[in-house]
Amino acid sequence: MCVDREPTWLPRIRPYLRPYRLHLDRAFSLVQAHEMASRGGYCLALIRFDAAAEEQMPGFCSAFHTRNPHGVVIVLTDAPDPVVEERLFDHGANDVVNIEHSSPAGLAKRVRAHLSAIGTLQAWPGRIRLGDAIVDFDRREVHREHTVHQLPGILADLLRYFIENADHVVSREELQSSPIWLDSICTPAKQGGKTFDMNISKLRKIIESEPQRPKIIVSVRGIGWKLACDVLQEGPEHAVQS
Repeated sequence: MCVDREPTWLPRIRPYLRPYRLHLDRAFSLVQAHEMASRGGYCLALIRFDAAAEEQMPGFCSAFHTRNPHGVVIVLTDAPDPVVEERLFDHGANDVVNIEHSSPAGLAKRVRAHLSAIGTLQAWPGRIRLGDAIVDFDRREVHREHTVHQLPGILADLLRYFIENADHVVSREELQSSPIWLDSICTPAKQGGKTFDMNISKLRKIIESEPQRPKIIVSVRGIGWKLACDVLQEGPEHAVQS
């Protein structure tokens, strides 16, 4: 859940949380959030700090952690204040973040770190098999046909995104609103950047046996692209020596 009367930052962070399959229910006040937390089922609470509502923080945090023992409360502040920060931790916050000095991507990674530490998010497998290709995300390599191919950042991000969204066709518009686009790793050709089409073509040359007739990432006419093969986790015993 997120708590903010005017969540101008909420639309900015939502795309970065989507790959972790986190959906933020909005509450306009701590009172409303308290009622939501009492029903349980939440692993995360992002709270925009409001000095006027600080006195409600202890009650909210107590209710949240009671119904969600493994949940994380992160308070977002506009300006650093060591005294206020100490009080927020005393109230039950797990973390306090100054959003003036934190990007949406950085905040999402902080959320991921917290939830991964308590086991709420499953660790991403470092090595997987796609067709006849073994992808090693830790080393950013693809092993295929006794050859090792490097997997640069943008291509690794694209492949990971397709795997995380294997249940549907990924449209061009979705990619443009994804963290990949918002991080400015990939920009429109009219801005002098490389389009998704170009990078997907490069990715196919690395992971596909026949890039011109792809079987892993296929095109869906008029919509976008889709992962068309099963994702199998590879254990260390299947490692390929480079």
